[in-house]
Amino acid sequence: MFWSANYDAVRWANFFGLGNETSLTDYSKDYFRLRTIEWLANVGVSRQLGKSTFAISGFFQSVKIIADTGKYLTKVFLPLENDAFEPNDYAGALLNYTYLELNDFDLTDKRHYFLG
Repeated sequence: MFWSANYDAVRWANFFGLGNETSLTDYSKDYFRLRTIEWLANVGVSRQLGKSTFAISGFFQSVKIIADTGKYLTKVFLPLENDAFEPNDYAGALLNYTYLELNDFDLTDKRHYFLG
């Protein structure tokens, strides 16, 4: 069994709009900064059979866009979309298969690795 969790109080990315037709009114990088609050949790089970590992897990993720006034996102892209700043929740399942073959784990010079 395995689990993981991640929380980021402020995660940011530069958002210049959708596509190549975005007109730039301000050239400051801070003007295009998009900030979010995100968290993620998953839990699952894995089983190793020889050189293969099978895993199945479920996850839950939440993303909330921070409504920074005076930024591109709130002034130009989503000025009237108040629901865009509500939390967006996602849930799903993951299926992983890994095949790993090494001739020496610490000092390998031959390996076969497949992740699907």
